[in-house]
Amino acid sequence: GLEVIERLEQQAFDRLHPGGSLFVELSPMIADEAEKWFSSKNRWASVSFVKDLAKHRRVLVAKK
Repeated sequence: GLEVIERLEQQAFDRLHPGGSLFVELSPMIADEAEKWFSSKNRWASVSFVKDLAKHRRVLVAKK
């Protein structure tokens, strides 16, 4: 699940400077859920993904 990612999101947002980015490697099976979580916070300037070689969304990138 997202338990660790949810805690990381809060801690990272509190510590990142404006314009800073958080990179989270995750399972493609929870990519949709993670994207919804970050987007629901309405505080990240952008949320995107980097795909792996198999074209799966592997790294979530949240920019403050």
